[in-house]
Amino acid sequence: MIQPDFAFCQAISVSAVKQLVSRMSQKGYSLQRLRPYRRGADIKLAALWHSGPGRTFSIYEGTKEKVFESDRDQRAKGLVPIDAVGLSTQNGDRYWVTWGEPPEDSLHVQMHCGLDRKEYDTIWPADQKKGFVPATMQWFASEDHSHRMTLIAVQQKKEPAWRTRWSRYTKFNPDRFTFLNGWVQIDIGTYPEVNTDREKYYRDRYQSAKSQLANNPDDRSAMWSFAWSAFFLRENQTALTALDAYIQADPKGRSGWPYFYRAIVHCRLGNKTKAEQDQAQFGKIDGREQYRQMALGVTTGLTKDLDAALELFKEQMTKSQSTPNYAHGAANGLAYLATELAAAKHPRASEVIDLAVQATQTSAKSSPQIYQDLDEYGQWDVLRTHASFQDMRTAHRLDRNYVGVWQKKNSQLGRDLLTLNPTEHLQQAEELAKKGYRPISLSCLETNPGRRPLISSVWSKPVSREIRSWLYDQQWTTTRINQGTLTLEKALEPAEELLSKATEEFGTEHPVTVMAQSDLAYVLAHRKDLSQAIRQLRNACRTQKRHTGKSSESYQKHRDNLIFIIQNHLTTLKDYNQRHGFLQELLYLLIEKHGILDWRVTDQFQQLNEEKRRHELTDAEKQKLTEAGQLLKSAQTQQAINQPTDAIQFAAKAVGIYRTLLGPTDRTYLKAVQDLAILYYQQE
Repeated sequence: MIQPDFAFCQAISVSAVKQLVSRMSQKGYSLQRLRPYRRGADIKLAALWHSGPGRTFSIYEGTKEKVFESDRDQRAKGLVPIDAVGLSTQNGDRYWVTWGEPPEDSLHVQMHCGLDRKEYDTIWPADQKKGFVPATMQWFASEDHSHRMTLIAVQQKKEPAWRTRWSRYTKFNPDRFTFLNGWVQIDIGTYPEVNTDREKYYRDRYQSAKSQLANNPDDRSAMWSFAWSAFFLRENQTALTALDAYIQADPKGRSGWPYFYRAIVHCRLGNKTKAEQDQAQFGKIDGREQYRQMALGVTTGLTKDLDAALELFKEQMTKSQSTPNYAHGAANGLAYLATELAAAKHPRASEVIDLAVQATQTSAKSSPQIYQDLDEYGQWDVLRTHASFQDMRTAHRLDRNYVGVWQKKNSQLGRDLLTLNPTEHLQQAEELAKKGYRPISLSCLETNPGRRPLISSVWSKPVSREIRSWLYDQQWTTTRINQGTLTLEKALEPAEELLSKATEEFGTEHPVTVMAQSDLAYVLAHRKDLSQAIRQLRNACRTQKRHTGKSSESYQKHRDNLIFIIQNHLTTLKDYNQRHGFLQELLYLLIEKHGILDWRVTDQFQQLNEEKRRHELTDAEKQKLTEAGQLLKSAQTQQAINQPTDAIQFAAKAVGIYRTLLGPTDRTYLKAVQDLAILYYQQE
């Protein structure tokens, strides 16, 4: 794709890259990013150019040692590294580095290649103290099955605000939307998961914690890491001693989880009574019902009755339909139980593994929390080879990682395109280019050999004064009303204009558009246009739910506002056909918020059924209901003139009609029964 101010290529062969870079330089395009990736047995490169004055550039591919030799030569020519990326190849780890003129206002440029996490944790804080800020940061899966980093850092005359993150950077991650506060992403990287040697992982943590405790026996963090590692290494006596020590030092620490791990160790050692005691203590300290049930299910399955334990977890999964956190508890519990049964070669271990995978898939749909658990905690190890587990990782982007660098640039507006196939990426890139965006960085990743690579890129454009006024300054219509700078009577047009701009600029799925919909709903609701307010807020809820799940605070806020407006709107509607849809929607929202057994849900369900029953009555039956109401009024009149016998007769007839037409659970019928009982009481 070639535009007047930028160009990029998604697939270049290694042999052709230098010639292409030279030709692009002659046309006035300077290389900004050169990103290698696997393509089956081959290596391809993606490149990004910006137009500008012709500058001297040099690129090099080689080992870490050769790259630094070349760096010394390039610096002697006045060039500095502007991009560096590593990749594991058949010939070992290789690095691609691009050199160019020093960035404006830079004092010094530093390059690091092949850092592991421990080296990064040592080197980077020292660089920060010297005033270096990251310009590019890339991770890759090394030939030794570890993640390694390349980093270019710049020391500037005026240090900009910056931030970095590396994680499973999914659609749930709020950092994608930090441009609302002026943050612009200046680099993006994608790198695969590695097949970590899990035993080595735990052994390394075990030895590290042991060394820390030798220097400081009271280090709580090291105590926990030592006990946790020993637990997953199944060194039971060591784990038991370490957990005892931690619990003695901090009886309620880690939300009670040391008791849970100790309960499982007791199960391994055959101490059933102690296991049950620790399980109960964990439930008291943690306090969350889903984890109390989790611990109960695990200990029940290991000490008493596996069938009873599985029924308990299935019950949790049923509850998760209204309360998603129960799925997370069930997934964890089944994973722990499956791990223990597999280690003991239990004949039903594979059955429990299947259930654990199903629960994990369910939890992943609604709760991002499980993402951070999958590679951190050992209970998932036994599930890793399950085909469905791998499918879930791919579906939820758990087979890839992202790294990003942000800087505060209030004059720029940022966008991102994440892990798209080359065709989709090119199509969406063309749309962004039409809106004035320019790519800043890009990255490519092959997650499955033989399939097309996934391409990610980050873009920016100058922010117009008009957009900045309502975006960066957060001048939402609601804010202006609350500040007294805009009256409610004049707020509708600005709110509608805000939504129109957001939809045009960002599309219907974007969080800015969601906030604009919520903003307009606020204005409409206060203007008593409740049906239109509900429509806008309903759209906001649906989009927010798709992007952040049911458990996110932002979705719950939109949902609660929608419940409130629907309840108010129902008070203005009399016709059943108009009310019925809103009643059903309200019932669903209340179930989602409170759970199916909550009294508010029961009350709403009853109201829905009562209105439906009344609607289905014939005209003659509706006339009978009117007569019953008149009979109750007559009963009140007779009681007022001291004719209790007649009052009881009228009320009894009304009760009979209500029971026949509405049923024994209808609230109108029950109220009539109550009135009749009062009449009997007063007569006596």
